[in-house]
Amino acid sequence: YYNAHLSSFKIPRKAEIRDIIVKAEVELSQEPQARALAMRYAKEQAAELQKKIQEGKTTFDIAAYQHDTSFAPGSYFPVDEGTQAEPFDEVVFQLQPGQFAPEPLPMEEGYRIVQLNKIIPEVQLPLARVQDRIFQLVQREKEEKLTQRLEETYLQKANGKIIEDTVGQ
Repeated sequence: YYNAHLSSFKIPRKAEIRDIIVKAEVELSQEPQARALAMRYAKEQAAELQKKIQEGKTTFDIAAYQHDTSFAPGSYFPVDEGTQAEPFDEVVFQLQPGQFAPEPLPMEEGYRIVQLNKIIPEVQLPLARVQDRIFQLVQREKEEKLTQRLEETYLQKANGKIIEDTVGQ
């Protein structure tokens, strides 16, 4: 079972990042034009802030304390590959340690400035670490198959048929 389902027993690749979120000042329920304008303004603000950080006019930590962040301001935290809105993975997993995303990345609530600390490779979990989970999965599959066979046998012996509801015809 383990060898046939290796991909189910992996810890995904992670990007250890820190970020600053520049929120769009708009409610999700507002009209699309107002939302688009607010998002454009948030992108411009985020781009300007990123430029200031990269030019040394402010530090990441100071900027992080003045804005929202996904984690403690200025702290690095891991993000699993495949869990963020596009184009996060395509951009962040191509960066070198210490690099910023070339431009702020879109989020539902605005834009985020992202700096990569490191990429943590995916890890294949050893059989010894997942054998209890495998036992539970195999046991559940056996129970489901047995239940299905019992239901089929019962229906056959009872000459049962599934009758569609004909109410209203």
